[in-house]
Amino acid sequence: MKKYFWFVFFLFYSLNAQNPDNLKEWKIYKNANYELQYLNKWEVQLNKPFVDFIAYLRPDGLGLPMRETIVMTTTPIADQPIYNLESYQRIKEEEIKNQIFKSEILESRIIKKAGITTFIIVYKGEKDGMRLKWKEWAWYKDKNLFQLVYTAQECTYDNFLRSVEILQSSIKFK
Repeated sequence: MKKYFWFVFFLFYSLNAQNPDNLKEWKIYKNANYELQYLNKWEVQLNKPFVDFIAYLRPDGLGLPMRETIVMTTTPIADQPIYNLESYQRIKEEEIKNQIFKSEILESRIIKKAGITTFIIVYKGEKDGMRLKWKEWAWYKDKNLFQLVYTAQECTYDNFLRSVEILQSSIKFK
Protein backbone atom coordinates (compact mmCIF):
# COMPACT_ATOMS: atom_id res chain seq x y z
CA MET A 1 0.00 0.00 0.00
CA LYS A 2 2.88 2.38 0.83
CA LYS A 3 4.46 1.80 -2.60
CA TYR A 4 1.11 2.51 -4.26
CA PHE A 5 0.77 5.76 -2.29
CA TRP A 6 4.24 6.95 -3.34
CA PHE A 7 3.60 5.98 -6.96
CA VAL A 8 0.34 7.97 -7.08
CA PHE A 9 1.89 10.89 -5.18
CA PHE A 10 4.93 11.00 -7.48
CA LEU A 11 2.79 10.70 -10.61
CA PHE A 12 0.53 13.56 -9.43
CA TYR A 13 3.55 15.70 -8.52
CA SER A 14 5.30 15.02 -11.84
CA LEU A 15 2.26 16.01 -13.84
CA ASN A 16 1.43 19.13 -11.82
CA ALA A 17 4.73 20.35 -10.41
CA GLN A 18 5.64 22.80 -13.13
CA ASN A 19 4.24 24.52 -16.15
CA PRO A 20 7.17 25.53 -18.33
CA ASP A 21 4.87 27.40 -20.72
CA ASN A 22 3.91 29.95 -18.06
CA LEU A 23 6.51 32.71 -18.42
CA LYS A 24 5.60 34.12 -14.99
CA GLU A 25 7.12 31.01 -13.44
CA TRP A 26 10.63 31.69 -14.79
CA LYS A 27 13.45 33.62 -13.08
CA ILE A 28 16.77 34.79 -14.55
CA TYR A 29 20.26 33.93 -13.29
CA LYS A 30 23.13 36.09 -14.58
CA ASN A 31 26.88 35.99 -14.11
CA ALA A 32 29.85 37.54 -15.93
CA ASN A 33 29.78 34.92 -18.73
CA TYR A 34 26.13 34.09 -19.42
CA GLU A 35 22.53 34.27 -18.30
CA LEU A 36 19.83 31.60 -18.17
CA GLN A 37 16.22 31.22 -17.13
CA TYR A 38 14.92 28.68 -14.62
CA LEU A 39 11.57 27.80 -13.07
CA ASN A 40 10.98 29.61 -9.78
CA LYS A 41 9.69 26.38 -8.16
CA TRP A 42 13.15 24.84 -8.36
CA GLU A 43 15.46 24.98 -5.37
CA VAL A 44 18.53 26.83 -6.62
CA GLN A 45 22.03 27.18 -5.21
CA LEU A 46 24.43 29.67 -6.76
CA ASN A 47 28.18 30.12 -6.94
CA LYS A 48 29.30 26.98 -5.14
CA PRO A 49 32.96 25.90 -5.50
CA PHE A 50 33.47 24.80 -9.13
CA VAL A 51 29.73 25.18 -9.86
CA ASP A 52 27.94 28.35 -11.00
CA PHE A 53 24.36 27.12 -10.76
CA ILE A 54 22.59 24.07 -9.30
CA ALA A 55 18.83 23.52 -9.55
CA TYR A 56 16.93 20.73 -7.82
CA LEU A 57 13.84 20.13 -9.92
CA ARG A 58 11.53 18.79 -7.22
CA PRO A 59 11.38 19.17 -3.47
CA ASP A 60 13.29 16.96 -1.07
CA GLY A 61 11.53 14.73 1.41
CA LEU A 62 9.41 12.69 -0.99
CA GLY A 63 11.10 9.46 0.07
CA LEU A 64 12.79 9.01 -3.31
CA PRO A 65 16.48 8.09 -3.56
CA MET A 66 17.55 11.21 -5.48
CA ARG A 67 16.37 14.54 -6.82
CA GLU A 68 16.68 15.49 -10.46
CA THR A 69 19.33 18.18 -10.89
CA ILE A 70 20.70 20.67 -13.38
CA VAL A 71 24.27 21.84 -12.91
CA MET A 72 25.99 24.62 -14.87
CA THR A 73 29.76 24.98 -14.61
CA THR A 74 32.44 27.18 -16.11
CA THR A 75 35.88 25.60 -16.33
CA PRO A 76 38.96 27.55 -17.50
CA ILE A 77 40.80 25.16 -19.80
CA ALA A 78 43.80 27.11 -20.99
CA ASP A 79 46.19 24.58 -19.40
CA GLN A 80 44.16 21.43 -20.07
CA PRO A 81 44.18 19.05 -23.06
CA ILE A 82 40.80 20.31 -24.26
CA TYR A 83 41.25 22.61 -27.22
CA ASN A 84 37.81 22.43 -28.81
CA LEU A 85 34.53 20.58 -28.55
CA GLU A 86 35.77 17.69 -30.68
CA SER A 87 38.54 16.92 -28.18
CA TYR A 88 36.09 17.32 -25.30
CA GLN A 89 33.70 14.89 -27.02
CA ARG A 90 36.42 12.21 -27.17
CA ILE A 91 37.42 12.80 -23.54
CA LYS A 92 33.80 12.75 -22.31
CA GLU A 93 32.90 9.53 -24.14
CA GLU A 94 35.97 7.81 -22.69
CA GLU A 95 35.19 9.13 -19.21
CA ILE A 96 31.65 7.73 -19.40
CA LYS A 97 32.87 4.30 -20.51
CA ASN A 98 35.45 4.17 -17.70
CA GLN A 99 33.50 5.70 -14.80
CA ILE A 100 29.86 4.67 -15.17
CA PHE A 101 28.88 1.05 -14.65
CA LYS A 102 26.81 -0.47 -17.48
CA SER A 103 27.07 2.80 -19.39
CA GLU A 104 25.46 3.35 -22.74
CA ILE A 105 25.90 6.47 -24.87
CA LEU A 106 22.58 7.18 -26.56
CA GLU A 107 23.58 10.32 -28.45
CA SER A 108 26.82 12.19 -28.98
CA ARG A 109 27.01 14.98 -31.52
CA ILE A 110 28.25 18.47 -32.22
CA ILE A 111 25.84 20.90 -33.80
CA LYS A 112 26.08 24.46 -35.01
CA LYS A 113 22.94 26.55 -34.68
CA ALA A 114 22.62 30.33 -34.96
CA GLY A 115 26.41 30.65 -34.98
CA ILE A 116 26.85 28.71 -31.72
CA THR A 117 28.61 25.34 -31.67
CA THR A 118 27.25 22.94 -29.05
CA PHE A 119 28.30 19.46 -27.98
CA ILE A 120 25.34 17.32 -26.84
CA ILE A 121 25.64 13.92 -25.19
CA VAL A 122 22.93 11.71 -23.69
CA TYR A 123 23.94 8.63 -21.73
CA LYS A 124 22.72 6.27 -19.06
CA GLY A 125 24.16 3.79 -16.61
CA GLU A 126 24.37 2.73 -13.00
CA LYS A 127 25.84 4.94 -10.31
CA ASP A 128 25.50 4.55 -6.55
CA GLY A 129 23.15 1.61 -7.11
CA MET A 130 20.66 3.61 -9.22
CA ARG A 131 19.83 3.60 -12.92
CA LEU A 132 20.54 7.18 -14.01
CA LYS A 133 20.30 9.10 -17.24
CA TRP A 134 22.15 12.29 -18.16
CA LYS A 135 21.96 14.92 -20.85
CA GLU A 136 24.84 17.33 -21.20
CA TRP A 137 25.41 20.36 -23.36
CA ALA A 138 28.88 21.89 -23.63
CA TRP A 139 30.26 25.04 -25.21
CA TYR A 140 33.84 26.23 -25.67
CA LYS A 141 34.23 30.01 -25.55
CA ASP A 142 37.07 32.35 -24.56
CA LYS A 143 39.25 29.49 -23.23
CA ASN A 144 36.42 28.29 -20.99
CA LEU A 145 34.38 25.11 -21.13
CA PHE A 146 30.75 25.68 -20.17
CA GLN A 147 28.76 22.59 -19.23
CA LEU A 148 25.07 22.18 -18.49
CA VAL A 149 24.28 18.71 -17.12
CA TYR A 150 20.84 17.30 -16.37
CA THR A 151 20.82 14.19 -14.14
CA ALA A 152 17.79 12.09 -13.26
CA GLN A 153 16.80 8.57 -12.45
CA GLU A 154 16.12 6.79 -15.71
CA CYS A 155 12.45 6.35 -14.71
CA THR A 156 11.90 10.11 -14.09
CA TYR A 157 14.17 11.55 -16.80
CA ASP A 158 11.38 12.43 -19.27
CA ASN A 159 9.24 14.13 -16.60
CA PHE A 160 11.49 17.20 -16.47
CA LEU A 161 13.26 17.08 -19.84
CA ARG A 162 11.07 19.71 -21.52
CA SER A 163 11.74 22.26 -18.76
CA VAL A 164 15.46 21.49 -18.87
CA GLU A 165 15.54 21.99 -22.64
CA ILE A 166 13.75 25.34 -22.27
CA LEU A 167 16.39 26.36 -19.72
CA GLN A 168 19.15 25.23 -22.09
CA SER A 169 17.69 27.21 -24.99
CA SER A 170 17.50 30.32 -22.78
CA ILE A 171 21.28 30.47 -22.21
CA LYS A 172 22.82 33.62 -23.64
CA PHE A 173 26.59 33.97 -23.59
CA LYS A 174 28.12 37.43 -23.20
